[in-house]
Amino acid sequence: MKHFIPFLFTPFLTFANELHFSPHIMAGPLVGAGISGYGGQLGITEVMGGNTLYASFEQVDYTYLTDNEEWKTYRLGIQHTLDKEPRIAFQFEIGGIDYQGERTLIWSKESRSGTGVSTSGSVVLKVNDYLGVRGGLSLNYIDRDKTFLSYSTFTTVHLGVVLNTNFNG
Repeated sequence: MKHFIPFLFTPFLTFANELHFSPHIMAGPLVGAGISGYGGQLGITEVMGGNTLYASFEQVDYTYLTDNEEWKTYRLGIQHTLDKEPRIAFQFEIGGIDYQGERTLIWSKESRSGTGVSTSGSVVLKVNDYLGVRGGLSLNYIDRDKTFLSYSTFTTVHLGVVLNTNFNG
């Protein structure tokens, strides 16, 4: 899926007025993880009725005692600004997640990997037309038999900034 995402934007590039860029940090679902990941969005604004269309990527690295885990999400998203309050926007994303994990014990080493579904929702508070702050929650699903996690569904919390660049000056 990650190789297919750039081609989805090609039909919209002629209508784009601005570039949307939004880096963020994440706190994972695991005990003691703290800020355990990073991610970002890259897309175009003013498409499909004034909305923003973007691709999103996140990576979480987590090491605790015997476990070393990494997961990456690849999602497509849309940001919709409220008509009655243009300083507030909502984002929704859907895509996939790739998991790689390794458990090292004194006598053995075990690896697991799996893929699943990932969704995310955020609220954006715009400071002006070019700068905003966003916070949200990601919900991920991977079959727990393919991971070292004790559950199949888990969440991450993210906080970031939104930067829009005007192509027209």
